[in-house]
Amino acid sequence: TLVDSAPDVLEAIAAVLRDAGDPVPQMALSIIGPPLEGIFREVCPDADEAKIARHVAAFRDLYFGGTFPKSTPYPGIFALLERLRAKGCRLFVATHKPEAAAQRMLTLKGFMPFLEGVGCTDSLPDRQLCKKDIIRLLMERHALDPASMVMVGDTALDIRGGNEQGIATIAALYGYGDKAKLLAERPRYMNGARSARRSSPYKIKKPSFFRSEKGRLFVVTMYDPALFQRASVLEEERDFPCKDMIPGATTGPSASSA
Repeated sequence: TLVDSAPDVLEAIAAVLRDAGDPVPQMALSIIGPPLEGIFREVCPDADEAKIARHVAAFRDLYFGGTFPKSTPYPGIFALLERLRAKGCRLFVATHKPEAAAQRMLTLKGFMPFLEGVGCTDSLPDRQLCKKDIIRLLMERHALDPASMVMVGDTALDIRGGNEQGIATIAALYGYGDKAKLLAERPRYMNGARSARRSSPYKIKKPSFFRSEKGRLFVVTMYDPALFQRASVLEEERDFPCKDMIPGATTGPSASSA
């Protein structure tokens, strides 16, 4: 969850629908993230598969052929990547975007110098990979140990894919995914802030700590490496229920004293 791509994505979807003579519905941010076929089935529920395929092809030509002018990196993300790299973390991207488009966006927005690899839905010939398969491909190509991996994502498919591969997962609630669907996938940790550019009752300006039912601390924070630094502590409690500013959650030590 590196780039706020909603303006370009939603604009391209609307343009495809208008060009086809279809009505343009009000679109929630949560439609962003799944494969294109799923997005167009949601905005065109009465369309047959042939029409969905035409919409997908038109979107790819329009969106993936552009320069993503309105898509911007989330505030603070480059500072986080620099700190993670400085601590020896290996960084990868797993995305449902086609590989050529993903590489192009990551290059245009300045992310490639931080990354060791990118896995995409078409990274293997003649196959469309789901998120679980994309993660598996990165693990195999780069000899990654599941025990030392973390999958960060803002959709239910991201968290499900990480869980299915047996790796730790962090639900990025600052992204576009539906919060209820994200939490239904039981992420091991979660980030409780939305983008700093959006107003939200869950916005957090500094790291905050809450207690699980078993009394251990876990982090709810935005772009803070503490999620990774405290992994050894959190690993001891794999099954605690996630809480994000839920009434009744017990506040732990302040960020300054943690």
